[in-house]
Amino acid sequence: MDLISQLQQKMYEDIPLSQQMGMQVVAYEHDTLTLSASLKKNTNQLQTAFGGSIFSLATLACWAWLNVKLKNCKIDARIVIQRGHMDYKQLIEHDFIAICPPADEARFKRFLHILQRKAIARITLHSEVRCEGILSAKFIGEFVAEKN
Repeated sequence: MDLISQLQQKMYEDIPLSQQMGMQVVAYEHDTLTLSASLKKNTNQLQTAFGGSIFSLATLACWAWLNVKLKNCKIDARIVIQRGHMDYKQLIEHDFIAICPPADEARFKRFLHILQRKAIARITLHSEVRCEGILSAKFIGEFVAEKN
């Protein structure tokens, strides 16, 4: 099973709501993770994307990115979000994606060092939500990983 399929399966098993919302792993390239969601499963009363769905997709993109990174480092850990903030830029009227770019390398190395030493560590990650190529929302969240 390839990385995308493994991550999709993990996402659906660990976060069942992601399957109900129709979230899909689109790509993991150049250390950047992309998820997608259909508008049809995530609409509000205005027939635009529901804010909670946008927040969830952005959060899950970061969660999935960190899962891939820890797996690549051969670290088995539980990952949760501690806090998050979203800036909504415009209404989303079509299917949308969330993109989590790589974390700052020095910050990620420090996170790994603390995780190895203390078995628990925090890292701040960013993602952005786009619809038809246009920036629709920006997310920042602090995630906690605890070694199993």
